[in-house]
Amino acid sequence: MSIDRVDSLNDEASGLSFNGKRYVATNKKYSEVVVIVPFYGAKRNNLLRHINWLNDIGYDVVAFDLKFKPKSIKDSIITADFEFGFKHVWADQIGIILNEVFGPKIIFAFSNPSSAAIEAIAERHAIDVKAMVCDSGPSGELWNSIHKYYKHEIPIRIPILRELATTLATTVTSLNFLSEVHSDLEKFPEGFEILSIRGWKDPLISPNQIDKIFNHPQHLNVQRLSLPRAKHLDGLKNHFEEYSAAVTDYLARHSTKI
Repeated sequence: MSIDRVDSLNDEASGLSFNGKRYVATNKKYSEVVVIVPFYGAKRNNLLRHINWLNDIGYDVVAFDLKFKPKSIKDSIITADFEFGFKHVWADQIGIILNEVFGPKIIFAFSNPSSAAIEAIAERHAIDVKAMVCDSGPSGELWNSIHKYYKHEIPIRIPILRELATTLATTVTSLNFLSEVHSDLEKFPEGFEILSIRGWKDPLISPNQIDKIFNHPQHLNVQRLSLPRAKHLDGLKNHFEEYSAAVTDYLARHSTKI
């Protein structure tokens, strides 16, 4: 995917694709724009807590909707370049958004779709991405994390149906998820910094599963924020002081003050 490619179907109000919107900080302190990549099934409005907090600490924020209920199966799992899987489709979306947002950016991605953000950064060799935050993912055991999703988040009560749904969802997300993510990370520049946030009580994606993603590339600087009492994606909501302090410090170290 070329970094010069821009989707023609833009949101008329904002000028951004995929229902994207730029949330402008009242007291902007940094040049970098934080681009939010939603968790699976989320729309940008589901991330308003993070958006408002990032605005409050001085960042403009761009958020958009990942394709979740597309018009056709082909539209959801096959890219224009004939790559198969949600991961690649989402990566194309993210790449388009990055093309539409001028200037240096920081990626803030959530759960397993953060794998698509990693792919999008790799495709452009991080030329305009200063740093990345991965909150509660991605999982190095995709099948297991999706299985837990269907057990805890959207329960499928009949075990055999849950197994089948998990296998189907894993297949249409990526045929070789772990090896693809490792390959993407290998394309990152030497010393690129990633903040990996993990909750020790996360019922969907454990810290060990996340480490299977980030222990592989030796040339990156992966920092870990461990939240002993946190569950999946609840760090900012339920553990604000610890979460906010660590992430604010990380973001500031990769940002240019205005």
